[in-house]
Amino acid sequence: MSTTPPSIAGPSGSAGDSTTTISITENVTAVTKFTADKDVTWSLIDPLTDNIYSGLSYDTEKGDFTLNIKSQSESSVLDVGGNTDGTKGFLTKLTLEYSEGSYSRIDGSNLQNGYDYRGQTTSIRSYWIPDWNGEDPIVVTQTYVNSEGITYTDNYYFVDGTATNLPTNSALIYGIDIHDKDKFSAFQVHQIMKLLEILTVVMIMLSMSERQTLMETHLTKN
Repeated sequence: MSTTPPSIAGPSGSAGDSTTTISITENVTAVTKFTADKDVTWSLIDPLTDNIYSGLSYDTEKGDFTLNIKSQSESSVLDVGGNTDGTKGFLTKLTLEYSEGSYSRIDGSNLQNGYDYRGQTTSIRSYWIPDWNGEDPIVVTQTYVNSEGITYTDNYYFVDGTATNLPTNSALIYGIDIHDKDKFSAFQVHQIMKLLEILTVVMIMLSMSERQTLMETHLTKN
């Protein structure tokens, strides 16, 4: 079995380029075509939905956490491996504990050591987080910068003895302030922007009088 990836050609650039672009006219069905030098299966994905972590586990005997990091084939944004210059790849991994309505940092690691963490595991030892009482919710947040300089932040939580990438209690979501974009995963930002786009379309569709009434109602409530 060949392990050489296919060379894919798009509407611009050369075959094998990591990106390709095209400008299209509205209201057309035929956009462009891609070709490959091997038999391939095509699918459409949104790279912003690709997270960094694939799972988190907790050793109840040792008190250690283990995080599974996706490989590049599992997450297309992970196109930079080990790095040491502080500008690309895996940057910092922070562990925060939720207590009395807010998160506070209890551990942090700089992953700019040249090691390629893609497809590997990384640990949080119990003696690194001696301040954790073993019960309060925890979030581990990983910052990553891909080859294009786009910053991704992925969070994984440990709540009531269960690991999850999105807690059911919205109060536990780390980085709820939209203005602090580095606290959001790329997918969360994408979801928020889509919601804002929908709201914008709705406002445009409202007549001027309806918009005025809506604004007056909002001001009255506030």
